[in-house]
Amino acid sequence: MITRTLYYRAQTAASQLEAAESSLQATAATVESFQMRRERGLLTDADLLQAEAELAAARAQVLEAERAHLDAMQDLGRHLGWGPEVLPMPSDSLATPAPLQETDHNPRARADLLALEA
Repeated sequence: MITRTLYYRAQTAASQLEAAESSLQATAATVESFQMRRERGLLTDADLLQAEAELAAARAQVLEAERAHLDAMQDLGRHLGWGPEVLPMPSDSLATPAPLQETDHNPRARADLLALEA
């Protein structure tokens, strides 16, 4: 249950980051358009300043979304024992583990036996 919640939180954070970045691109295009209109005398300085303020707010949203995404990925990675850059892909079936080979398990290399010998 916790894994599922953390996974959905990471997915939601990734979607929010993508939306914030799209909003930033749109707002930057609007500011550019407003600058051209201001140069032609079609808009006032106040209009341009308002658009620039909205651009600054969009940048702040992207930073907040990046932070939330990083936090969600770190929480999921910590829970699963993986790195924060790995987003697992859910599967409907469980893979059967490969049988242990003799070389995979060396009973003489156990930490407790090595400590006892030391």
